[in-house]
Amino acid sequence: MSRFLNLIVFVAAPVVTVLSLISCDGLANPDVVPPTVVIIYPVDGSYLSEPDTIKAQAADNDAVESVDFLIDGAEIGTVRQPPYEQFWDLTFWNDGNYHSVLARATDAAGNVGFSNLVNVRTFVSGGIWPDLIAPANDSVLAVSDPVTFGWHGVRNAVKYELEISPNYGFSDDIITVIATDTTTAVSDLIARSYYWRVRALNNVGRSSSWSDARRFYLVSDLADQLSFTEYEFNPIISQANENSNSNYNLDPSVIYEGGMYKMWYSSILSGHFCVRYAT
Repeated sequence: MSRFLNLIVFVAAPVVTVLSLISCDGLANPDVVPPTVVIIYPVDGSYLSEPDTIKAQAADNDAVESVDFLIDGAEIGTVRQPPYEQFWDLTFWNDGNYHSVLARATDAAGNVGFSNLVNVRTFVSGGIWPDLIAPANDSVLAVSDPVTFGWHGVRNAVKYELEISPNYGFSDDIITVIATDTTTAVSDLIARSYYWRVRALNNVGRSSSWSDARRFYLVSDLADQLSFTEYEFNPIISQANENSNSNYNLDPSVIYEGGMYKMWYSSILSGHFCVRYAT
């Protein structure tokens, strides 16, 4: 009986000892050293006038897991292996202001290190915004139909903001539509003249410049009176094409005849009609 008890003690003791050594060894040497990271381009105080690439160098006592790039505190990209470089499209930062550039490195143990803060001024000559397609400027549309708006996309945009207003300054009665595509249809507009414009939004909430504004007219019937609020008269349609739901574009030519000025519109299909107003 005594020999049997001695065997149990002999076998159990080394197991406890080994487990104790493993546990102590893991606690004795934890990785608490954060990685180092430095931005090498652009340099502080520089001026960027076109899309460029942010470059950083990172190192760790073990291994760098990832390097995040942040503009004004918002993350724009992550790189997981060298070279640690991130393309920066200035489309959404072309405001002529200074912006902060920062890199954040993380190692396998979860330690985090931050780079030097670099401030750069950004501006893209001429600006970048969505190029409008439809409706064409000064189009006349039937109020009974939804108005379909379309524009060319902007690189790295995730959505677009469309504004519609009865005045060119977009100061009141603004209708705002957020679209995830480059086309959207809007219903329930009343018969009157409108202006519209679009800007692009990226994944961190930055916006591009607004596009140029365009104007269009909604009428309940092509024989109805049109209100051109920028003039001191109310022109009326004296002759209408039977295709009353067609898209009409303004011919810039204005003629004077019979005591009246005439502005001619041409249908994209056939025929034409004339808007007249008295002098």
